[in-house]
Amino acid sequence: MYEAPPNDRSGGLAPLESVIYQIDVNALGTEAFATSLNVDAPGSSIKVKYYAEVDRGTTNCYSDPDARQQALSISPGQDETWYVLIANTNPNAGQSYVLDFRPDAPRVDIVEPASTTTISEHDPLYLRAVATGFTGASPSQVVTIWSYTNFAGTQITLGSTQADEALTVTSLCDGIYDVTAETVDAGSGASASDSVRVTVTQPTVPPTKCAPSVTIVRPDDNATFPVNASVTFQAVIDDDDDSTSEPIHPITWSANGLIINRDNLTFTREKWGTGNYTIDVDYGSASDSITIEFVETSNTAPTATITSPASGASLLWSDYFDGSSGVDIPVAGSATDAEDGSLPGSELEWEWRINGTSTWNVGPTGSSSTIYIPLTLIGASETFDVRLTATDSGSLSGQDLHVFTVIGPAN
Repeated sequence: MYEAPPNDRSGGLAPLESVIYQIDVNALGTEAFATSLNVDAPGSSIKVKYYAEVDRGTTNCYSDPDARQQALSISPGQDETWYVLIANTNPNAGQSYVLDFRPDAPRVDIVEPASTTTISEHDPLYLRAVATGFTGASPSQVVTIWSYTNFAGTQITLGSTQADEALTVTSLCDGIYDVTAETVDAGSGASASDSVRVTVTQPTVPPTKCAPSVTIVRPDDNATFPVNASVTFQAVIDDDDDSTSEPIHPITWSANGLIINRDNLTFTREKWGTGNYTIDVDYGSASDSITIEFVETSNTAPTATITSPASGASLLWSDYFDGSSGVDIPVAGSATDAEDGSLPGSELEWEWRINGTSTWNVGPTGSSSTIYIPLTLIGASETFDVRLTATDSGSLSGQDLHVFTVIGPAN
């Protein structure tokens, strides 16, 4: 008698010789396991009979028909033992045979949630999948990884489970998510996947984790401009919707209570009167506010110009790595003013931030200097803003902004 693991067994039998194989099958978890046993042999001299453990020691198999295939279905959480008797009935010649064990192909099926499920941001999302066909794998080696891909193409992992365990997710905010369950056998590398679309809706009062935010990043709070200035306004938003980069709520800008723009994160406006203006921006349930002043003056604001790094430049972190914890990016620029001429370096101030964020980091002063960026902020690729502000003797300022990318160390 030979034990038959889940791979082919081949052999040859002398005239009137026979062999018996033992097959142990078990169904892990809460799902049934289906498979089949098959014997392939040329001619009709090879006879095959299958019998279960309960038939061992009896003559029940005498009446069983000759069959080269036997389907097996194992109940959830159970195990069974089967035997295969292969006999060569040819009295004059040997015969060859192949016994193969054909389990279901690896498969995973999401059983929770149902397809096209819709939940509120306040509701937890329950995820459960059932994996089958991972023959011969230890339960501890078979892991299901749950994830989705956001609008930027980044795979976001929600968690992992074993067997048919459930995963509770409370991190999703409004949006449409194609949630994927990928089951992998760490031992053999076999894998299978399934996906389901989930829609998360935002209620009238969203939970704190999903509340939108908006921040005015241009111009600076308490900035002063001449009345003939053209002022650019810019805001950044975060609505926690990982399925799109587009705004999903109305955007409204106002100055001293009067609406000056709608549905734009960036716009430019001219023709201001003298005085102070409270600039408000509303985005869904979020808002931000700054104060700016316009003055009647013959003085003109200076013009600031960044000469390095070039706008849109891609910089290799290794070229600027300081050898310990960050990179030193050389910056250079200048400023001219109609009244003051070329402004000295003491009137030039540098700032930087991660592109898309609202907080500026204070940098050095001078026409030629270096900004320091911690290496912890640089992944495989990270985009930054650098801003140069020049201030003239009349306290008016002008700015220039460049965007550059640091191509960082491999993650």
